[in-house]
Amino acid sequence: MKNIKLVAILILVLIVLIIAGNCATGKKASVTDKDIYKILRGTWINKDYDEPPGSEPSAKIILKNDGVYEEYTDSSSTSPVFFGEIIAIDEKWIDSEGNIWFKSRIEYLGHKIWYYRLDKIHRSGKVWEFNILTYEYPKEINPNHSRYRIYYRQE
Repeated sequence: MKNIKLVAILILVLIVLIIAGNCATGKKASVTDKDIYKILRGTWINKDYDEPPGSEPSAKIILKNDGVYEEYTDSSSTSPVFFGEIIAIDEKWIDSEGNIWFKSRIEYLGHKIWYYRLDKIHRSGKVWEFNILTYEYPKEINPNHSRYRIYYRQE
């Protein structure tokens, strides 16, 4: 009888530890694709990308209502150089600090090329950063990676 009680207590402790461990990851899927599109809608700029003029990466991104966006080589330009679309948001969550994370697949329209991004929108809604790869989703957002980007919402 004591062994049964001990086993029951151990199982209960194990269940509590598993639940606590899952909560500790900080991932909550309480954000929708619609929420993400609404937050991203607008103009995002990084003037550091203006130099040298016309260089990669784009200095301005304007996102439309439905995930379609335009990229501009210079933050003051009015002529887009690329058109793209977020074609899928495959995973999304809010971390313990309130930042929104998501994995998105994008396509440059007219080029039929897919890119895989790991995106993070800071809880302020004013900073958007991501890493982008051509063959798989990035495992992390790494500011030292050559395909790291950071943009700031233009008010």
